[in-house]
Amino acid sequence: MDSGDYKEGYYIGVEVPEDDSDAENPFYGPNVWPSIGNLDFALLSNHINFSHLSIYAFSEVAKAIARLIALALDLGATFFDQQEMLGKPIAMFRLLHCEGLISDPTKGLYGAVAHSNFGLVTLLATDDVAGLQICKHKDVKPQIWEHVAPLKGEFIVNLGDMLERWSNSMF
Repeated sequence: MDSGDYKEGYYIGVEVPEDDSDAENPFYGPNVWPSIGNLDFALLSNHINFSHLSIYAFSEVAKAIARLIALALDLGATFFDQQEMLGKPIAMFRLLHCEGLISDPTKGLYGAVAHSNFGLVTLLATDDVAGLQICKHKDVKPQIWEHVAPLKGEFIVNLGDMLERWSNSMF
């Protein structure tokens, strides 16, 4: 029996004001924060503020990348800024911890199973733990997976399925 991906995750989404029309939408509703309990209120408040600032900052970076992609597609830099395109994107800030263990399916041990990212852009902050692989030609059999060397303190930009479809496989 498979045990699934061997990673831990902490997920933070975009929160909108209570009077926003999307406030009840699970993609924009309130995050579930730890109860105060034994936690220091100031520490929890700092964590929540950091989380909100982080998701905003990474969203701005993703928007800048989307503008470059729009230029590459001869669409004009602000094409993806339009409300009907990415005016209110569904963004997720995920903190993942992976052990860096090598997958061994015979033992039911998997890193992140082979997948593609469904969105437009994914930003991956890296440390010095190896493990990320990419398959440049996913429709070719057998698939050839290449290791991506981790560069501590750098970001890897993954382009997702949405962009592949919207660009007619140019990206």
